[in-house]
Order: sequence, then structure tokens, then C-alpha cells
Amino acid sequence: SPLSSFLSLKPSPTLQAMFHHRPGPGRESKRPRVDIRQEQSDRLWVLIHSVAEESQYSVEENIHVLMDVLVQDLRRHEGAIISAILHCVTSNPDKTSVYSTVIGLLNGYNRDVGEEVVRTIVERLQAAIDTGDDHTARCLVRLLADLINTTVVVPRTLSRLFETLLSVTTDPQSPQARKDMFVGFVLHALPFAGSQLSKRDAAGLAATMTTIEDYVAQRNAQHVDLLRVFHSDEPLPQEDALEAMWSQICDLRDRRWREALITKPYLSFMDDLVQSLRHSIATVVVAPLDEEDENPRCYKQPEVVFRLFDCSDTPEEPIMPPPRAIERTLFEGSVRDALLFHSADTHACAQHLAQLARQHHAVLPTAHIIIETIFGEMFRLPEPDSPLLFYFMLLPEMLVFYEPCVSALALAMHLITQRFGDMDVQCQSIYIEWLAHFLNHFEFKLRWTDWTSVLQSDEGDSDVAKAAAVLARETLLRACRLSFRDRIKRITPSDLQQFIPVDQHFVYKFIASPDDELKRFKVREVIAAVRSKESTTAELDDVLQTILAENPDADADGDEQHRSVRLDVLVNIVLYVGSKSIGHFQTLLAKIKTSLMPLMASPGTKSQVAEAVFAFWQKCPQMVVILFDTLLASGILDASAIMAFVFGDRLETDYNCEYLWECLFIALNSLTLSVDLAEKRGSGEQEALADLKDGFLVLFQHFSVALGELCRKCDQEGEEPGSSLQFVALKGRFVQCGRKYWRYFRRQGMFATFRRLVFAEMDSRVSGPAEDLEVLLQRAA
Repeated sequence: SPLSSFLSLKPSPTLQAMFHHRPGPGRESKRPRVDIRQEQSDRLWVLIHSVAEESQYSVEENIHVLMDVLVQDLRRHEGAIISAILHCVTSNPDKTSVYSTVIGLLNGYNRDVGEEVVRTIVERLQAAIDTGDDHTARCLVRLLADLINTTVVVPRTLSRLFETLLSVTTDPQSPQARKDMFVGFVLHALPFAGSQLSKRDAAGLAATMTTIEDYVAQRNAQHVDLLRVFHSDEPLPQEDALEAMWSQICDLRDRRWREALITKPYLSFMDDLVQSLRHSIATVVVAPLDEEDENPRCYKQPEVVFRLFDCSDTPEEPIMPPPRAIERTLFEGSVRDALLFHSADTHACAQHLAQLARQHHAVLPTAHIIIETIFGEMFRLPEPDSPLLFYFMLLPEMLVFYEPCVSALALAMHLITQRFGDMDVQCQSIYIEWLAHFLNHFEFKLRWTDWTSVLQSDEGDSDVAKAAAVLARETLLRACRLSFRDRIKRITPSDLQQFIPVDQHFVYKFIASPDDELKRFKVREVIAAVRSKESTTAELDDVLQTILAENPDADADGDEQHRSVRLDVLVNIVLYVGSKSIGHFQTLLAKIKTSLMPLMASPGTKSQVAEAVFAFWQKCPQMVVILFDTLLASGILDASAIMAFVFGDRLETDYNCEYLWECLFIALNSLTLSVDLAEKRGSGEQEALADLKDGFLVLFQHFSVALGELCRKCDQEGEEPGSSLQFVALKGRFVQCGRKYWRYFRRQGMFATFRRLVFAEMDSRVSGPAEDLEVLLQRAA
């Protein structure tokens, strides 16, 4: 077998001579000493990791070879072997049954080793529960469940472990998110243990099922509407993940715990395993919550299952399983584990997923499920587990490593495009950004007819056509950031040319001004002072003081109107002179900041600067976003000024304008960043929290006013706000803000204060989303 030849644990005589070589008198060895024991331990580690990898040999053959090696070095490397096995289980959970088989064979060889393995698993499980490492805890509970199949664990003690974990469901102090986490541990373990428990501890299994059923029946699922990708359940329902898993477990029970996905290599070794001694699982303690804890743990938000494909999308064998089948969820879980473990390496992740797909392609349409799961993780609300760029880079890799993913991805893009208007606005933004990156990766070779056919249809004014227009416009605008505008214009069909900017040049206020106006505003003098490397701040101030100085009514030191004019002139000139690059602008900004700040002493001047930046770069929204970020970092703009800009006249004309919301989130991120930095420094946290609270109070006031105006407008036109695309888009952005920053809102009951101060007296159609958000925040409190 390749495993035995791949890693020989006995070094060659030449290697031994090198390790034990002693230098002659007066000479120092130039070779570093190598610890043979450590080298052998490292090789064992690699060998254990390799046993479950795809090869020309079966898993059973690889386990045989591995056991021949392990039993020879079990006494010297017992700790390293156990650590390697448990690391494999947590890093590669879809191979749990392979390593439970290895543990069962080790237990048959030496019962003391089996007892030590179980003790170590329980010890690490307790540590994972205490530290909140839910991934490790879930993997270890599943391993303990599978160990009853390899005659390592006493079934009754596994039922007691389930009982301990499920005791949290009756704790009135635990938030629902904490209860969901422990119930999830048991639900993910039951497919591995249900069959044996039904035979060896039917009473314990029945008690476990009853406890879960009672919890699910009284559980609040109000969060589903806030966390679903698609607003409608047609054609596929968007279900709460825990409730969906429970219904699949019930279906599996009705099928007598028979499923078609989990590999069971231990069946080939049952003659050896049945003679082994079983061990009891020690008691695991689930400590109650400390109500006086100043920094309570922040639990994960509940999940809603993302569904894109059904059986009609895979007419050929194998067809997509029905929603109640556990096989689909088990494979999705393996895909998610791979995404989590390889979140820093898209190449390795794609290889792992391709291996999974080939392993199970005879049972499931693996390509469709992988594509659906990646999109589901990318669209996960309130936020994905990994950076968006990871998913953007992973999908093209999948097309290379597993060819069936090509057709599956094409179908997924078609379905999402058709349902784009029914998506949550945050997911719309993610899809637009991904699609722009995807088009750029493949040189903008797209079947554009999917968009043009909708835009040219007789129902051009329908919601579907309007959503397709938004998708086309925002995707092409985003694509212009990644490539040359002229190149994109050459590639796209004529029907889509309307969505590409005519040009992206700046609009300089004084470009066509008459000579007397240039003299009046001292434009040439200010440009010279800004450009000159020798000019000082005092010289620039002197030039600014001469603007409108010939006006007999001007008071150069105190007149607000004249100060506003000077600010407008200076900002426009800095934008013009610094338009060559961001570096030029930042250099000029640092130079003139001392002269600029006194002109911004009065209220409203920061909003004036924001409007000036937009007027200058109105044809290139990307520059507006970049400069707002730069001006925020320099302290010239603040979050309130950008909020006022976003909720101004431009928003009323188009609530789907992506760059406006991008500007808003840059402003909000600056508030949260200040809190994070203050916590890291250990000082100024209260001031940063106060600024954040004031900033979000202003934000929600803007939202309440805008949503209220839309409600009144709909009432006047006899239209339900829920059917208005503008109202749905704006409400979606409000909900997005609440979801995105929920970790900050849960401090000091912040969001409850916002709802009481801003939404208490509002129309129920406006206050309703705020109440739903408050319930969602309480789930993880």
C-alpha cells in the first residue's frame, strides 16, 4: 500500500549515522541535531491525516496499513496518536467514521488506550463547552455518538450525555441562541447513533427525541423573516435551520435510521470490534449562565436554510433529495466544514470539495449542492462566516476542479437573476459584487440574453424587469471599478449600454467660469498657493481672506456666507488639483487641513463638503466612496454628515443606488471602529460608545422619517407599502443596519433605547421591523 511505503517510521542506517554522528576532537558539528522521536511523531501525524484521503486504495486497506504502524509505536507515541486523531475529526468532520473505526481497533488492541481516548474526548469536549468553541464541541459529540458503532462507548452513557446537553432547554436564564446550540449538538449526532441507540437504549433515545420535540414546539421562530434570503416561499420554502433539521431527524427515525450517505468502514472490521470492551462517558458539566458577567458571551444568530434547487432542476440520476431527506443536510454540513477549515486557501478548499463530490456523486447531485451551499454561505445573514472575497475566489476554482459545477453554476445564476427582486437587499448587494468579480475573472464572457430578454419583454414595467434593470446597472457600475469602462462598453450588447456611464470624468466648478468670476473668487491665486511646495499655511490663509474682499458688505472674519464661499472654493480647488490620484489628494489634504478647519466651524459645513465632493465626482461614484473614506479618516467629515448626504435628494430618486449605501456603511464602520480601538487600548471606551449611540440614533431618525414619508405617499396613491419597491428596499436597508451591527446594539440595551425614542409613536408599518429586530437581538443576548 502507498501509505506504508510513503512513511517508514524507521530511519535508514545512513540517516541514523547522520543523527548519531559525533564530531572529532576540536571540531563542531555543522549539522543540526534532529530528535528522532519527534520526527517519528510528526510522521505518525501525517500518516493518520492521510488515511482518509482519496487514493487508488480503499479506506479499509488504508486503515489496515495504518493499524500495522500504530500498534508498533503505540506505547511511545500514544499521546501524539490520540491528538492527531482528534485533530483530524475536528478539521475533517466528514471522515468521522474513518477515525471512529481506528479508535475502535485501537480499543480492541489495548483497552487502556480506548479508555484514554474516551477520557481525552470528554476532557476536550468540556473545554470546548466552557470556552464556547461550538464547532469543536459539535464534532466531538458526533465522534462520541459514532463510537457506539465501533463498540467503544456504552450506549446508555451517550444518552446521559444527550440528556445533560439538552438540560439547557429548560434553563430560563439561557437565551434561545444558547439552547439552539446545545440542541444542534445532539441533532447532528443522532444520524450516527440513532440506529444503535434504538436497539440498545430505546428508552434513552425516546427521552432525547421527546425533549427536542417539546423544545422545538415552544421555540420562537420570529427571526425567520429577518434572516431569509428570499422573501417568498415560492418555489422553495426558506425554513429555520434547526426546525428543518428536526423534521429530517423525524423522517430518519421513520425510516428506521437508514440513510445512504454516511460511510461505515467499521462494518468491515466488526469481527474484531465486537470483542472489544465498551467504556462509559464521564459526566460533562454545562454550567449555568452568570447573570453578573459584565461581558456575556455573544452566541451565533439562528440560521435560515437557503434553497435554490429542487428535484426538477436535476432530472437525471441522481436527483435532488426531497427537503425532508437527511442526506442533503449531511452533505451540506460536510461542505460547510470544508469551507470553514480551508477559509484561508481557496485552492485547497476546492480540492477538498471536489474530492467530496466524487465520493458521493452516485448518491447525490453533488455539484448542485456544493454550488447551492457556497451561495448559501455567501448570503448568510446577518454576515458570512468567512470574508466575501473567499467565496468570490472559490467559485471559479470549483469550475476548474470539478467540471459538473459549470452547468450547476450557470443554472444557479439564471435562477438568482430571475428571483433577484425577491432577494433581501443585503444579498442583492453581495450578488452584484460577486457577479462583477466573476465577470471580470472570465473577461466578461456572459450570456447577456438573460438580462436583455427581460428588459425587452412586454412586461418591461413589471417588478421583475425593474429588478433586472437594477441588477444590470449596478453590476456594470461595479464592473467599471475592476476594468476599463471602454472595454466593458465594447463587450456588452446595445440594450445594456444605457447602464454604463458616458464618461467618468470630474466636473470642475470653475472650468467654464468667466474671467471676472475667477478674479472675484481668486481661483488662480488659490490654485497657485495649493500647488506651491514653498507656500505656507499663513500664505494660503492670506489668499483665502482676499476672496470677496472687494465686497463692501463683507466681513472677512465673521460673515458666515463669505466663509462658506471660501470653503467651497478651497474644497473644489483641492479636489481639482488632487484629481490625478488618491495620493495627490491625500498630500494636498494634509497640507491645507489647517486652513480648512477654521472654515468648518459653523454647523452644516461638513455636509457642504460632502455635497461638494459628490458634485465634483458625480460621474464616478467610486471616487465619492474613496474620498468619503479618506475625509472620515482625516476628521474633516463625520458620520452624521455622510448620513445627511445619503438621506438627501438622491435617495428619493433611487433607493437601490449601491454606492450611497456603501458610503453609509463606511460612516457606520468608522463609529464601530472607534469602539473597537478604545477597547483594545483599554481607555476611552465610554466616550466611543456614547459617540456610537448618538450616531446610530441619528441614523434611525433618518430611517423613521424616510419610511414614514413613503407610507404616507403609498396611502395617498392607494398602494400598500409592502408592494412598493421603494418601501421594501428602504426597509431592507434599515433591517440590514440592525443585523450588521447587532453585537454593538446588545450593549447597555442600546437598541431597545433606539426603538423607544424613535419608533414608539410611529406607524406600525415602520415600527414593526424595529420590534422584529429587537426580538432577533434578544435571541443572542
